[in-house]
Amino acid sequence: MSIRSLMVAALAMCSSVPAFATGTSPWLPAPRATHVQFEYFRQSADELFVGEVRVGLPGDLEQNAYFFSAERGITDKFAIDGRIGYSSTRFAPFLSSLGGSGRQGVTDFHLGLRYNVADEALGAPATLTLRAAGIISGIYEPGVIDAVGDSASGAEFGFLVGKILGGKFSVGLNALARIRANNVPPEFDLSAYGGYSVTERITVFGGLQFVNAFANLDIGDPDFTPARFPEVEEDFADWTAGASIRLPKKVNLSGSFGQKFAGSNTTRSNFFRIALGYSF
Repeated sequence: MSIRSLMVAALAMCSSVPAFATGTSPWLPAPRATHVQFEYFRQSADELFVGEVRVGLPGDLEQNAYFFSAERGITDKFAIDGRIGYSSTRFAPFLSSLGGSGRQGVTDFHLGLRYNVADEALGAPATLTLRAAGIISGIYEPGVIDAVGDSASGAEFGFLVGKILGGKFSVGLNALARIRANNVPPEFDLSAYGGYSVTERITVFGGLQFVNAFANLDIGDPDFTPARFPEVEEDFADWTAGASIRLPKKVNLSGSFGQKFAGSNTTRSNFFRIALGYSF
């Protein structure tokens, strides 16, 4: 398999993991090449971390989300990307004071720019790419347990590094920081992932993600109110596993599942994802 084919497979693997949406791969699309992707994401939870204490919910909190994302190579060094979606959540009311029953709206819009610093195809030990993106708040109601998001614009920046190993394996690490308005705490997002090309068309992958917010407010604190949901220290860790297949006519189909297994002020949830991508 050629280096270029391996990078395409690695790129498909990265964009197949929920934690690594289009635009967060260290491998850039070729100049003037475009990749678009339609994604369905579903998660459900019956437990909540109140602070770091895990408690049961009286019913499942369910989320269905639909995303459209696109990225385009500008030069060998630059690429742009964007991502937006629609999400709906439904929750059997936890407590009347916390609201619930169902929320929906347009998700936050991410518009990003990546710059390739080092390229393993040109002799570098690994591929290293810098990323910066703007976040534009979506259209939804914040301040409830089943809100679509935190209703805060901001920015994210960091680096993405990846490596092809032995002609079959791909590994990578993403480190991103986010800052947002409206008292939403800054957060650090660290993701590690790996993939194996079973054939030139089929790739299996797995990943771990850790997100840490820098805040001092927990659900249940004396000064906590439902309106302050966006301000709590929401930390979590999750794992993901899945596979992708390159279909004819430059179409890519991927599926994955995973679990949010630890955290604070967040749900303990299971999730799965199906995505269909097209390159031109």
